[in-house]
Amino acid sequence: MINDGHSQSPVTERKPFPPTFWFANLTELFERAAYYGMFITLNRYLNQDIGFNDFWSAIISGNFPALMYFLPMFAGLLADRIGFRKSLIMAFALLTVGYALLGFYQLKATVIIALLLIAAGGATIKPCISGTAAHSSTGETRARAMSIFYMVVNIGSFSGKMLAGVLNENMGLQAINYYASGMSLVGLLVIIFFYRNIKPTSSSRSITAVFEDLWNVIKNLRFLILVLIAGGFWMLQGQMYISMPTFIERVIGKGYKPEWLANINPLVVVLLAVPITHLMRKLAPTSSIGLGLLIIPLSMLCWAWGFQARPIDGQLLHWGSYSIHPTIIYFAVGIALMGLAECCMQPRFLEFVSKQAPPGKEGLYLGFQNLNSCISWIFNSLITGILLASFCPNPNLYSLEFRHQWRQATNPRYYLTLTEPLGQQLPHDNDDPVLLSSELINALHTQWPELDDNILVTKDAKSQAPDELIWNLSIHGERYQIKSQKIKITRPNGEIAQWKEYLLVGLEARQYTVPPQLPAEYARAHHIWYVFIGIGIATLTALIIYKLVTERIDRLARARGQ
Repeated sequence: MINDGHSQSPVTERKPFPPTFWFANLTELFERAAYYGMFITLNRYLNQDIGFNDFWSAIISGNFPALMYFLPMFAGLLADRIGFRKSLIMAFALLTVGYALLGFYQLKATVIIALLLIAAGGATIKPCISGTAAHSSTGETRARAMSIFYMVVNIGSFSGKMLAGVLNENMGLQAINYYASGMSLVGLLVIIFFYRNIKPTSSSRSITAVFEDLWNVIKNLRFLILVLIAGGFWMLQGQMYISMPTFIERVIGKGYKPEWLANINPLVVVLLAVPITHLMRKLAPTSSIGLGLLIIPLSMLCWAWGFQARPIDGQLLHWGSYSIHPTIIYFAVGIALMGLAECCMQPRFLEFVSKQAPPGKEGLYLGFQNLNSCISWIFNSLITGILLASFCPNPNLYSLEFRHQWRQATNPRYYLTLTEPLGQQLPHDNDDPVLLSSELINALHTQWPELDDNILVTKDAKSQAPDELIWNLSIHGERYQIKSQKIKITRPNGEIAQWKEYLLVGLEARQYTVPPQLPAEYARAHHIWYVFIGIGIATLTALIIYKLVTERIDRLARARGQ
């Protein structure tokens, strides 16, 4: 407060944060936007572009975040020893190289190396940015600093997934990695030119000390059980990233932007976390946590019902000029319920963790509570791939006839598939329109027996997606397109197969009198969500038993003390 020589009543001064605080949060926004944009598409990228099967795609995309949640305990040591600035420069350099490598070399070995680089970089950033927020604030401003940091994380998550949806639709999954690399490079430049260390370096702790702390925490059985129970919650929410996007593309089709759907979750959390925590303040933490665990299986139930809500007449739901698949509405409601459950669960869980910690160890226990996310992702990686392969399989593993039936059911613009030899006869230049070859015309006759031979075709240069070409066709005065599609899979015997197919599509959706059905292999696709409903119910039951047992133990302890 400025003293101008006059008597003033005391007022609370709103102290500004140093510039480094704002630059740190800016780089956090870039890092989160890059991470969530890549992560929401990672399982599909591994499966569709790299060629991993469903099991290994889930193993890799599940253990990747598990590693990111485990490493910060050790990355914090590096930040203490060499300082936040050097640590952040190294971290953003790793992210820039890792994301670029992930997109540029579409090989299985380089993908693993790239994800390890990204995990190491992301894990190093976590303690540095949150540490900068802590050291940039005082006891009076700490809550405001952390709320700003939390808001930036959610803005990054939201914007990253929004951009990923646009890039995936227009340029393909591979382009998202280049975008993530670019965002990381911008973050690196901000750190180099504007970030200054706000905390002196220290070498007081060792790796041995971290392992000792970890062991002491794990030995607390009450805390460990609580972490495992919370892991059940995050297993269900993790499906929003690891299996929901793949499920939607396989049973509904592309174009519905699951990346945008997932953004409903952070939006709900940002809007409702504070008011819900305030409303729940008089409830015991376990009661609020239990409410979250009660709500989260309902999200899976919405998803299961959504699969059975497929339009039986082939029509979408319409509101004015907008149309939507009814299944998407159920998924949107389910994701909103996830956000509501998180609002009930996470703030009170952190409070409960601090109460389980021995006196003076609250910070230690809160630091290790991320083990629940680490554990949940490990379990997710083991079961999600099996569930997808069993109930919602990759159509590229089946015959051309199977894929034809699947595409008819999931793409209302689709007509037929041309094999690679036929596709190679299409013109590969931008010259004047040319007539199709007789072989191509014979292939098209399978759809239109009355088709004449006068079909004009030109190459369209609009496509920006890698390995995708588009040709414009004029058939009976109507306009159509042929789009090339690269397919790369690992067969059950381990053989890697790749080829191109050429899809004939219309510019407008087809109107069906009898809508085409998915292949029979997808009839039980919604059983995936029943499995997670069971996990959610088991998690809630475990919490109830935990509460009853610990309360009983506490009562006996108090009785002995008396």
